[in-house]
Amino acid sequence: MASRTGSALAANCTASGKALLAELSDAEVTAIFAGQDTLSALTGQSITSCARLLAELHTVRAQGCAVNVEESEDGVASVAVAVRGSRRAPAAALAVSGPVSRMTGQAVEKIAAELRVRAAELESLI
Repeated sequence: MASRTGSALAANCTASGKALLAELSDAEVTAIFAGQDTLSALTGQSITSCARLLAELHTVRAQGCAVNVEESEDGVASVAVAVRGSRRAPAAALAVSGPVSRMTGQAVEKIAAELRVRAAELESLI
């Protein structure tokens, strides 16, 4: 797992990207990816169809967090939540990444809960 300051990854492949996309309507997400038969893939686990991405975003909305298991990098899992700014628009995302061996269901749940608390604190400031 390497941090690449200033780099950009495809939103459909990252927990942060999916957390932010989940703040949009299905129509807005579909418009973003319009004309793309196949979405960008970073690993063999990446979501590469808009239909599958939309289904994943429904799960993200229901859970209140996005999870990425080896979708952006082999051996790495992440969990993220959106931070909303003024007028409740998505402004940023908070994420934690780690090796898949340590990012178990229970760990992800605890991390997601803490991220939700921190996101709420940030939202009160912006």
